[in-house]
Parts: sequence; structure tokens; C-alpha cells
Amino acid sequence: TGAAQADAAVLVLNADEGAFETGFAQSGQTREHVLLAKSLGVESMIVAVNKIDLVGWSENRYKEITEKITDFLLKSKFKKENLTFLPCSGFSGENLTSITNPQLKEWYKGPCLSEMIDSLQPPLRDIDVPFRFIISDVYKDAISGMGTGVGGRIEGGIVSRGDKLLLQPNNEIAIVKVIRFQGDNVEYASAGLNVDIGLTGIDYSQICLGSVLCDPSHPIKLCSKFKSRMMTFSDLPVPILRGTQVMLHIQNISQPATLSKLIHTFGRNGEVNQKRPKCLGPNTMALVVIEVENPICVELYASFKQLGRFTLRDAGRTIGAGMITKLIDPHL
Repeated sequence: TGAAQADAAVLVLNADEGAFETGFAQSGQTREHVLLAKSLGVESMIVAVNKIDLVGWSENRYKEITEKITDFLLKSKFKKENLTFLPCSGFSGENLTSITNPQLKEWYKGPCLSEMIDSLQPPLRDIDVPFRFIISDVYKDAISGMGTGVGGRIEGGIVSRGDKLLLQPNNEIAIVKVIRFQGDNVEYASAGLNVDIGLTGIDYSQICLGSVLCDPSHPIKLCSKFKSRMMTFSDLPVPILRGTQVMLHIQNISQPATLSKLIHTFGRNGEVNQKRPKCLGPNTMALVVIEVENPICVELYASFKQLGRFTLRDAGRTIGAGMITKLIDPHL
């Protein structure tokens, strides 16, 4: 849920000999974390080359690691201007808030980690769109007056105290009693903020993680079958066939899904390579149809990116990601 609510990320790499190579291997966690972050909408990334003290504060080792990871990040569609790098040592605290080590000072002249985080620029927020709030936490809080409380991130629009909201997929109306941001009660909140909202008119037992609060006059779409453009990842263990079952992840929503139709594969310029392919191998871009058993809250990627992108996982690994292009079986 953390990556699903983030605008930026800090990728921590182990500079020790052999450790970086293990994580960066074909099926290593470093690659999966990068691909997941990008698939969930993270645009800016700080790469912290940690444990640089274990390699004698070596500039050569730092350059070797940053060159390899930069190439992979660019291939993963991160923009070069949104990437920053620094060496550090979590054990000694070096370059987290300041630089004191003379060996590191000899060759690293950039900012420390805290300064890099402070310099991150927030993206433009979609406040002129219908309200969308993806629930990542549900609780009952009678002490502070929240009542039925939900936590999460506002993906679009504005909410004010007293607003009526529609909870989907339950199709239940709730009223905003309290809005809390960073521990303080506020009258309203807008897109991009992680807030807690106290609701009346609905019991917390009716709310599930991944449910969406939305504007009743512009409700989010419910769908159990949609067309999408997707790409398989390089560590795909076996080819994807028509009928392959996977776990579909959209923000905090997670459901079993079936790839019911493989329409065609295409190249990076969008040209069709093969119609009705028998299977999808690693690093393949394709137009497919995905079905889920129960209707879920989704949007078209073209109209609402945050709720129109997804990842596919199988056997504990991420095997692909994509974007929703058409709702075939919408439940309005």
C-alpha cells in the first residue's frame, strides 16, 4: 500500500561486493521493486547506494552500481531528470543528514539524503475531477469522535466536512463527519493528500480495503471484464496462455483474474506484430482481455491514471503490468 500512495520513492541498494549483484539479478528484488514502483505511479526516485563503508568508500564501486541501475531505470520508463543518486551508510549515518567522513568528502560533493527528499517537487494534482478516495485502512474509533474511520489517499477532487459520498462497490451512501490530516482536524482536503475520514451512516464492517469513496453524481465505474495494453516482465517464469490465472493488483485492490483473450502483440511504436498469439513470452507488449469474478472499481487509464493502471502477480513474483483501455462489461 505504501508504493500505491507515493509520488516518489527511495531505492536503497547494497554496495557490498556480491550483494548488489544478487538483488539486481534477473529474478532479484531490486528489479521487481523498480517495476512495481513504476507500475503504481511513482515518477521520481532517489537511489541511495547504502553500505558504501563496506567497500572502503570506493568511488569506483559507486559509479559501477549507478551506471547499471541507471540503465535499468531508463529502460523501465523513468525519466533521467527525475532520478538522483547518492552514496551513504545507514550504519554510521553518513550522508543521511550530513557528510563528515573525509574519504567520502574527497569525491562526493552532492546533497545528503534529507536534502534530496526536501527538494522533491510534488506533481500537479487533479483537483478539478470527480472525487476519488482509495481506502487502505478501516477502523472504529469512538474515543476521538471519528466513529467509522477510513484512511487512504485522495486520488482526485476535493472533499469537505458534511459531504455525501458513495462507497463502491457496496453502493452505500455515507456522510463525512471528520477529516483528519497529520493528526489535525480540517474542513476540507484535496487530491494528493493522505488523510483519515470519519464517516456516519455506514458501519465499518461494510467497508473493505480497496473500496473507493466517490462523488455520488459521478460514481466510479464497476467492471468485471476489460481490455488492456500490458507488458510482461523479463523474469516471466512460463509463457502466459489464454486462460492463465493471475492476481490482479490495482492500487489497494487485489483479486484473482483470468487473461481470457490474447488479441495481439505489438511493438514499441504500436505496430501490430502478431494477431491472436498462442502465448506471451518475457518482455512482450500485448492487447489482452482480463476478467475478474466480482466487479471492481476501475477507470480508463486515459481519464484517470491512478485507477487505470495495474500489475499482475503469480507465485509471489510480478510478471507484468498494464493500463486499462476499454471497459467491456461495466456495471454502472
